[in-house]
Parts: sequence; structure tokens; C-alpha cells
Amino acid sequence: METSDSDDLMDYSIYRIMYRQAKNNHGIKNAKDVTTQIWETLFDFPSLKTCTRFNRFILDCVDVIWDLVAGIDGRMPRLKLDFECIGICFDPTRHIRSTDSNMDRKEIKYCIWPGLINIHDNQHITKAIMCT
Repeated sequence: METSDSDDLMDYSIYRIMYRQAKNNHGIKNAKDVTTQIWETLFDFPSLKTCTRFNRFILDCVDVIWDLVAGIDGRMPRLKLDFECIGICFDPTRHIRSTDSNMDRKEIKYCIWPGLINIHDNQHITKAIMCT
């Protein structure tokens, strides 16, 4: 079954609405979660809480991540994150082992850093760093 231009337009329109809703409803919460974790980790630097540049940087980082994962300004995303690891075996075409990995173990324990995948051709731009 082929999709028509009107089907593509409808999909695109629905995607834009969902993108805006998700970014508006969750973007600020994500930024607050990130800053809370940073403040808890860097408690020796209480001035970070009131540093305008630092807080703007965090908001910009969250925006970039939303755009990366959800598409820029509602356009369909070009990249996706590769971070799934529960019940997955290490795959050298998708993953790099962390330095503290058990090199004999095939099952992944956790993801240290996600990989990036080009959605259009499913090629890995960067491999995920996994601990086995």
C-alpha cells in the first residue's frame, strides 16, 4: 500500500503537534531535573543556582537534545539515540566496550553513553559505549 502526499502531510502535521506538546510540557521539567542533579553533585558551588549563563546553557542543552531526538522545530528527526541495553548482547557493530567491562561477557550491564543512528539509512554515526 503506497502512501499519498496527503497521508504524509497528515503524519507530518500530527508529528508537529506532538513535538510541540512534548517539548513544552517536558522540556522545562527535564532542565529542572538536570540542574537539580548538577547542584546536588556540585554542592561546593552554590553560586551555580543563580548563575544566569549556566542556567541558560542547561536550557540550551536540553533544547538541543529534544531537537536531536524529536526533530528540529517539529520536522521529523534525522537522528535517534541508541541506548537500549536491557536483555541485549554486546554487538561490535553498534557498541564500544567501556574500560571497566568484562571482555568475556556478552550481556550488557548498562549504557554509559548512547550512540547516534541516522534514521534515513539506519547507519551508526557514533557507537554506544556499554559496560559488559
